[in-house]
Amino acid sequence: MPVVALAGYTNAGKSTIWNALTDEKTYAANRLFATLDARHARLPISSAPTAVVVDTVGFIRRLPLHLVASFRSTLGEVRRADVVLHVVDAAHPSAREQIEVGNKTLEDLGVDRDRVMTVYNKIDTLVKGMREGFEDGVPVSGLTGEGIDVLKEAIGRKLTSDRRVALLDVDASDGRTISDLKREGEILSMTGRADRLIIRARVSPALLGRLVKRESVRFEGSE
Repeated sequence: MPVVALAGYTNAGKSTIWNALTDEKTYAANRLFATLDARHARLPISSAPTAVVVDTVGFIRRLPLHLVASFRSTLGEVRRADVVLHVVDAAHPSAREQIEVGNKTLEDLGVDRDRVMTVYNKIDTLVKGMREGFEDGVPVSGLTGEGIDVLKEAIGRKLTSDRRVALLDVDASDGRTISDLKREGEILSMTGRADRLIIRARVSPALLGRLVKRESVRFEGSE
């Protein structure tokens, strides 16, 4: 499944947003490193395949060297994610500085900017006049749920923006590939030909790359 990772400065409210996106309930506290291990849950989005959303450890400036190894696995989730939500505490007086720390950390992890979406959290604590200047991201409140539906739509658009229509010749007994196409892609048409299935589907480059490596799948072309 596509992976959406929550990242950002510690105490920005990532766990609260994770709860709001997934309808799960996990520990969220107003202190450093309330999240130490990556947590996973399904993220149903009507406009895209079901994704997995991951809550990860918070960033800080000048992370002590002896902690880097401990956080390597959870930060690896950010590196591998299809979409990274860079969560920012919009009400924090040092928000811009924390954004810079987050951007630098993501850059050091090798995360491409086109995979990153900035999420301005805690807008429920701001008065109307302070809600300006967030045009480069999605303003939300993980606590009240304000803006969460808009965020889900934005995630869906980002997950599907690089999809293309592919024509695949698949062994009719290959239930795994058909299941993957239904779960992670969108089957547009399917016709039988002897013991093969000709499937026209909308898929991501990552899914297509996995499928064409299988002996049961022949790539006929794309639109």
